[in-house]
Amino acid sequence: MRLKTVNKRIGKQFFPFVAEFFKDDENLAEDVKATAFVAGGAIASLLHYRKINDLDIYFTDPDVLVRVCNYCLARIPGPKPGDVKNIGATVKRDGDDISIYIPSAGVEGGEDGRGDYTFFEQRPSGQADEFLDTITSGEDVDTMADLYGDELAAEINAPTVEHLTPAPSDARYKVLMVTANAISISNGIQIVVRFNGKPSEVVKEFDFEHTKAYWMPKHGLTIGKAALECLLTKELRYTGTRYPLCAMFRVRKFLHREWSITAGELLKIGFDISQLDLTNFETLKDQLVGVDTAYFSQLLSLISKDSKQGEIDRSYVVGLIDRIFN
Repeated sequence: MRLKTVNKRIGKQFFPFVAEFFKDDENLAEDVKATAFVAGGAIASLLHYRKINDLDIYFTDPDVLVRVCNYCLARIPGPKPGDVKNIGATVKRDGDDISIYIPSAGVEGGEDGRGDYTFFEQRPSGQADEFLDTITSGEDVDTMADLYGDELAAEINAPTVEHLTPAPSDARYKVLMVTANAISISNGIQIVVRFNGKPSEVVKEFDFEHTKAYWMPKHGLTIGKAALECLLTKELRYTGTRYPLCAMFRVRKFLHREWSITAGELLKIGFDISQLDLTNFETLKDQLVGVDTAYFSQLLSLISKDSKQGEIDRSYVVGLIDRIFN
């Protein structure tokens, strides 16, 4: 898919979401448009003509991120239409580090965002170490119309959110899941809580080179030359990460999508994993933060009950893994 088309596709998903979901707070809606950016797998998926699973939205301003988190927590659907469910979650802040404290691992709702919530372990995010020189979409961008076309640009530049997409009687965007690190919203939107800051700094936390791209409402798509090369060749190039265990699991997903990875890149991941003390429960839990499966929440829950002073017995863990995964 052409970069200009990627700009339009992301814009057509991002702006209606902001207009409808934040319709109760005009000021917040404007701040979201001014400070949010999209990064992660959605960009790579679009460039490869794949369906987007989630549009991962990050923020440059931690103050706006905190307001967004509180706004979402106040809008978790209850068991009946119009009800709001209080799950006891609070937003925690330590400097620019934001997280959501939940009185268990996490909560997840049904597909319609209603009904009983079940506890769930932390979800998403990619990570890594280096972001190379970036280039823009390749064309000079002077106006919003250059990015999105005249019709969408007219909506984007409207003075208030009411002038954007009117909210239907049954809102399309509902909070579906809250974890310590992310808030999932229906229709493929995810607010990433774990990371915030300048886009070029945030993508340094991503694990593979091809993921180091981002989209901003006023500037469109920015993607590095090395990332483009990896996307063209479908080559996994590991760039180092604080979460190598998560990167290892992600390799499996990409191999199913016919990507390739060299033995050298696998050795890099293995070496980084070897530096971790996975017999320490907190280390293991932190390393599994980005693994997108509920099975690990079961594993961690069982380990946490039986681990002594935070240490994990290997034989016990192997037995649990065999019971849960095999």
